[in-house]
Amino acid sequence: PPPPPPPGPPPPSMQLSPSAPPPRPPGPPPPPLGPPPAVAPKEEVKAVAPAAVDSAPVKPTAAPLPPTSTALLRDCKAILDTIAPEKFEKLVVQFLELQVTSRADMVGIIDLIFDKALAEPISGQMYSTL
Repeated sequence: PPPPPPPGPPPPSMQLSPSAPPPRPPGPPPPPLGPPPAVAPKEEVKAVAPAAVDSAPVKPTAAPLPPTSTALLRDCKAILDTIAPEKFEKLVVQFLELQVTSRADMVGIIDLIFDKALAEPISGQMYSTL
């Protein structure tokens, strides 16, 4: 076997290069360090006179619900307020007997169920079954 190499500095190919900063990319030099530039004062904001307001009352944009829809939603809310695991089957039958006659009625019922499920997450499974 050949003898081990004598101790000493490693060959040039294995020497670590001194840590030098990476070369700068081409472009303009960075701004000098120093105090921040002065900020120009803001323009004065002038007050604007309020617009003339009509004294006419504001009319609601949505049409009021017809009496049948109001009664339907009231009945639906009453069923949802009494829902419990023990009464669930009986209340489902009452719920299915509700007379839904329009898309607005269905949307109103869905909104009631959704709001109730958010307010009572423990009973969420029963509300999702409806």
